[in-house]
Amino acid sequence: GELAGLLILGKKISGRPYSKQDLELLQTLANQAALALDNARLYEEVKKSLSERAKLHEILLSISSLFDVAKILKLIVKGTIGFTRSQRSVIMVLDKKKEKIYQAAMKASSPEFSYPIKGAKPNSLAWRTIKEKKSFLVEVPVVSGRLTQSDGEAGGVRAVLSLPLRGQEDVMGALIASSSSSQSFSKEEVQILSILADQAAIAIEKARLIEDSKRAREELQNWGKELSRKVKEKTEELKRSQAQLF
Repeated sequence: GELAGLLILGKKISGRPYSKQDLELLQTLANQAALALDNARLYEEVKKSLSERAKLHEILLSISSLFDVAKILKLIVKGTIGFTRSQRSVIMVLDKKKEKIYQAAMKASSPEFSYPIKGAKPNSLAWRTIKEKKSFLVEVPVVSGRLTQSDGEAGGVRAVLSLPLRGQEDVMGALIASSSSSQSFSKEEVQILSILADQAAIAIEKARLIEDSKRAREELQNWGKELSRKVKEKTEELKRSQAQLF
């Protein structure tokens, strides 16, 4: 297995060198110490995982009780910062005409990462995620310095994860998480972000369906009013014609 630590001893009080039996005993004690450390780490990891799952469950319950898409997206980017090592989380949404993408929600852990994205370039990470309908992870080794600002990211960012917001028919946007940590996103973090991205897609799709339904209802009401007006006009015209005949 991997090296967990070192057991360092000084000279024996007697001044004599360690015997083979001494070394075997010390190795056994070192192995027991390593096992205890592994168990402690495993316990902490399980404890942390259970705590995060409980918090994620709470957020999902909160999302399910909301109908305001703006509030839902704000809750999702906040959750992204809370559950991962991200310093910045952004939700970019593709407009209905599929011509432009805009920033729908953003959360940052510090003012350094708190800045708006006014418009994404055609070759940006968000556009690539939407067009190719898949996730992208961009990493920069520590020796390479900082990530370029081509995607509107701050200079201190070392890793950017972009996940598609998948609707029933097409991708509607991207959830982008940025981190300045030298360590990349873990498998668990990617899973959590995928769940949050799915929730964002559901919220956006639901909001658009409600908007389309409202517009269709208004159009139907307007059509009904126009039809009533025309019927009334024809009725009045018919009455005038009958009056002229008699």
